Amino acid sequence: VYGGEARISTLRKLFPWMDDKKSLASEEELSKVEGKASLLAAVDYYVSMQSDIFISASPGNMHNAL
Repeated sequence: VYGGEARISTLRKLFPWMDDKKSLASEEELSKVEGKASLLAAVDYYVSMQSDIFISASPGNMHNAL
């Protein structure tokens, strides 16, 4: 989310079990995809498809693909 944790804190209060790739993956796992937009998009896609609810935090086309 643009603006980081400060912008998403209200949503986290409403949904305390909310996770994202940064809370699910280890630092080691994240370091393997850092700076690699295509791999990060693939991770986002996989996580969203395995989730009960998906909230797009991007103005791109990911949400259209889902």
